[in-house]
Amino acid sequence: MIQRIQSIYLLLAAAALALMYFFPLSEHSFRGLVVPFTLLSKGGAQELTASMMITVWPLVVGVLVLMILSLAALFLYSKRSTQMKVVMVSVLLNILLILGSFWMVRRLASRLDPAAVDQVMNYQFGAYLPVLSLLFLILAHRGIKKDEQKVRAADRLR
Repeated sequence: MIQRIQSIYLLLAAAALALMYFFPLSEHSFRGLVVPFTLLSKGGAQELTASMMITVWPLVVGVLVLMILSLAALFLYSKRSTQMKVVMVSVLLNILLILGSFWMVRRLASRLDPAAVDQVMNYQFGAYLPVLSLLFLILAHRGIKKDEQKVRAADRLR
């Protein structure tokens, strides 16, 4: 199972998604106040109101579902066609997660203080982790596809 390169890619994809819980997605600074936007309300996110924290839950659930799918695909190594389907679903959901996370960050920036002219938003390391996860999922899909082609070629020779 772990000897296959796609297994390592799937583990790395799940790890990249897990790191999203520990790194901020963006940092908003306005009127001398710096507000980090994280998936979990910890650390310096006390400035956020309760309604803003509620809007983050779809991202939290999406990251958790993608981590579970990546790990589930890891254990489907004996059923390569099913593994490929699970990875493709993960790729599609990851694209939705990327779009959703950037949309949520923009939405938060507009809700913090719409009248603030000096508002600055910087994307942090956590915002790029879903893109890294997407890359690992695509590489895993390629590896699974190559394995499937090797098995079919060996079956043809018999």
